[in-house]
Amino acid sequence: MGNQSSIPRYQYPYQAPTDYSWASYVSQCSLRHSKQLQETFNAGYKNKVVSWMGYVVSVTDTHVKFCMNPADCRFTNNDLTLKLDKHKQAGKLRFFPNQPSSFVGKLMTYGSLKNHQVQELPAESRELPDPHFTYEDFLFLFGSAAQDLPSYYFEHYWKEREVDITGRFTQTPPERDPNANPPRTECTVPFLVVSGNVKDVESVSVRLLYAQTQLVAQVVHAHKTDRLVTIRAKLMSRMMVHTVSLISVGSPTHETSPQSARSSHISASAPPAHIDPVRIPPPPQRPQPQPQHPPPAAPVYYPPQAPPQMPPINDTQLYYPQDSSFVPSPSQSYPQYQSPALYGHTNPQEDSGHSTYQQFSQIPASAYLPPDDIPHTLPTPQSSAVPSAPPEQFDQSIYSEFDRIDPSTDLKSEGGSTGVRESFM
Repeated sequence: MGNQSSIPRYQYPYQAPTDYSWASYVSQCSLRHSKQLQETFNAGYKNKVVSWMGYVVSVTDTHVKFCMNPADCRFTNNDLTLKLDKHKQAGKLRFFPNQPSSFVGKLMTYGSLKNHQVQELPAESRELPDPHFTYEDFLFLFGSAAQDLPSYYFEHYWKEREVDITGRFTQTPPERDPNANPPRTECTVPFLVVSGNVKDVESVSVRLLYAQTQLVAQVVHAHKTDRLVTIRAKLMSRMMVHTVSLISVGSPTHETSPQSARSSHISASAPPAHIDPVRIPPPPQRPQPQPQHPPPAAPVYYPPQAPPQMPPINDTQLYYPQDSSFVPSPSQSYPQYQSPALYGHTNPQEDSGHSTYQQFSQIPASAYLPPDDIPHTLPTPQSSAVPSAPPEQFDQSIYSEFDRIDPSTDLKSEGGSTGVRESFM
């Protein structure tokens, strides 16, 4: 049975429960898991177009059987059956045994006792496959391991674990028959699980021993009063119902109002954050592609140098004459740039800014005016006589037959003025 090839089998990423409450138990070991799985497939994955690749195991005129990678088959030597389109070329001319081959088709059913079924896409179809939905994603949702999740979680995490359950006993324990052979030592009582006054769809059967007379009396009293109670029980099996072994019966739980019942139902029946609401884990997250060429880093200059800092300049460092006896003469030429020997920084320790300003203000204003020998106006350039143009001669050849000449113009007279040309064009 199963795949005998060297292709590795699919390894399901199981997740251990984070808390051991009744809600977490139902989310992983529900009796409705198979029904919910089928509803999920019909709602979002049936007729989904996929493009996968596998190894051809056998080919007929109507279908091709593939062994996929990773392998998932349990009872056959192939994982997937591709039903061929009858309007295309024969399958034996397109697929060859023991050779890898790709195909495009629609998901029809996921395999349970038989393999997965895919219908080949017709040639005239314009539907495009989902490139992000791989075969591993399909196995994560609907593979053989995903179908057996409740059994796996129960055997590895929940069997013989104690949990608290709230609800009502719907019957009293049956009376013990002393004539039974062999004598009965235990009995089962149906228990209706209630979360916030809302009946749970999971069926629970509570098992207790007749020797536990005190527990039997508490169960009888709880049934007669028809009150919500919280019991402590050990999980034993899950077949048609969840069978638990009774440990203790807690105090009765008070009824809640309809509004508070709805809120408590949300908090009590909602699965933990790591459990999907439909009890099917989401597809694994794919790593985001990283850019091949990362952006260049900011340039760093070596050795690092700080920009030069200019010393602050105050009003005592202005350029004033150092020699207080220097007074420009009015007759000297227009003041030009003086050498650094005459102008330089004033030492604030030797001369204050006030005294320097007084010395500078004693310079007459005439020293900054141009000398008298420099003309204030520019001379007018001499103009040369412009020769007159020769008298214009009339050239009759410039007129065409489409021009009209002013009748008052005499064309034959020499030196006559040219007439006004009007063109018909």
